[in-house]
Amino acid sequence: MGNSTLSMLEIELSRTIIPCLVKAAQEANGRQINWRYFYQLLFTTDNLRLVHIVCHDKRSHDGYQCDQSQVYV
Repeated sequence: MGNSTLSMLEIELSRTIIPCLVKAAQEANGRQINWRYFYQLLFTTDNLRLVHIVCHDKRSHDGYQCDQSQVYV
């Protein structure tokens, strides 16, 4: 997974990434979670977009979801 994959994504931490990670852990059934993918989404600037609080859209951000093909190794 390169930066080009994540640079196109702007996935919200609390509404999308954390629930996706929790679901992946609950449904792993022996599969290994791709921790590098989640690390990059959570702790690097690859998924960062700074928005002033007044401008932030509080509704669901359609189209910005975890890449299901990257969830497990």
